[in-house]
Amino acid sequence: MPGDVKTGFTDARKKQPPGEAYKDAAERSVATMERDERNGMPPEKIAKTVRSSAVKKRPRRIRTVGFRYHAVCALLKLLPVSVSNRIIGNIYSK
Repeated sequence: MPGDVKTGFTDARKKQPPGEAYKDAAERSVATMERDERNGMPPEKIAKTVRSSAVKKRPRRIRTVGFRYHAVCALLKLLPVSVSNRIIGNIYSK
């Protein structure tokens, strides 16, 4: 679960225009995601974690990288799914 990673994928993303009814909301959501990706952690940090897991005999199935994502994942485990979904929805549907 690497979260937002600063790579060339953000600028290479091809987007299909949404239907007119959702255009503004979709553009705001994608802009938020792209901002987070551009300010994300370096891919080398993710690669280091992947390599570390790959050489272990019994790696954990799910890994998070970075303090921010550890905190978010811990919080989401504690909250009811409906609250977690509402929080994430609010982040991307401003």
